[in-house]
Amino acid sequence: MQQFQAFSSVIEFLFSLFLSLTSLKNNIMLSRRIFLIQSLTSALSAVGASSLHRQSAQAVEKKATHLKTLFVKFNVFNDKLIVHVQLENKRYVYLLSKKADFMINQLEKLYLDLESTNSSKFTIIDRIQWLGQQILLPLDSLIEQCQAINFIIPQNCLRCPFDILQHGKLPLFLQKPVIYSFSKVNSSLKFSEDWSALVISDQTADPENGAAFVQDILANSVYYDIQDLTLEKLSLIPPKDLVLISAHGSIYSNLSHQQDHIDLNQDSILPTHLSRLSPKLIYLDSCQLGVSYEFIQSLKNAKTQYYIAPILSNEAGNSSTRTIQLFFKFLKAGFSPTLALFHTRTQLYQHFQKMDGYTLLMWRAFPFRVYHLN
Repeated sequence: MQQFQAFSSVIEFLFSLFLSLTSLKNNIMLSRRIFLIQSLTSALSAVGASSLHRQSAQAVEKKATHLKTLFVKFNVFNDKLIVHVQLENKRYVYLLSKKADFMINQLEKLYLDLESTNSSKFTIIDRIQWLGQQILLPLDSLIEQCQAINFIIPQNCLRCPFDILQHGKLPLFLQKPVIYSFSKVNSSLKFSEDWSALVISDQTADPENGAAFVQDILANSVYYDIQDLTLEKLSLIPPKDLVLISAHGSIYSNLSHQQDHIDLNQDSILPTHLSRLSPKLIYLDSCQLGVSYEFIQSLKNAKTQYYIAPILSNEAGNSSTRTIQLFFKFLKAGFSPTLALFHTRTQLYQHFQKMDGYTLLMWRAFPFRVYHLN
């Protein structure tokens, strides 16, 4: 592929794009074969905890703050989905063969398959295989070279689950640390046991009180059972370094006049209530708030660095409790939020693989996403 540099004009852009696509066509023809759906199903069921642990160890060998990151940025141009790629000083661009609306629609169908309790594993596997071929296949060699992947997405791609697409024999999120952002962000965050924290737990969403785990590692934390919290009390809480909420979340379409929110007894916690707290890191154990543009943008404007939440309707207790405990254990151990979530999800996969069917396993291991906002 022709090296991609900043374009000074549309003509220059189209010319470089043509050169890139010409070379890419040859590269794809030489790429490794795509596994059939039966092969992928067999591979997924055959991967044991030890082999997955080996892959994780090979992908990330240390608690590095600055990983060798592959940046993958998606743009729409003339109804085509253009992918800009950077790994260190290497820059490329390629164009997906299908129209942008069609590809985004297929990714959103995959999202709905993952969200539904009635989807079959073969439907999901078929989609992650096909979409992996369309989107990730041109990146195969770069994915093997990198230590982490940063998907830079436009607003209309929030529900696109790029990190579950097939790469080789497994979904991408089990092989590489993945982070999402809306632009290239270079800041880093170091967790400290001196951090101040606000912890809120709703027993109906957090029956095992997993949120209380943060109290064990942060002495300077304020804990509320949601039954004892009001918007007035919330408004009096000073800014915190960390906010963790395990409660019910609700999101609405752009056509609705209702705002995305977290249930608070007879009231609602809105994005502005949380952005006022200006946390460095926010962790929302609340259904689908990982695809709430209202919450994400509000926290981004408040200079929050990392936003972690499930993109799906996640489980109350069990896997969500394990996710909280594992994530903050790794964060306390010195891992970045990206690495902490990566190791959390691989461990969830190993644990639930022993007892769950495929769709339930993905629902428990996959749903959380980490955004790097500032």
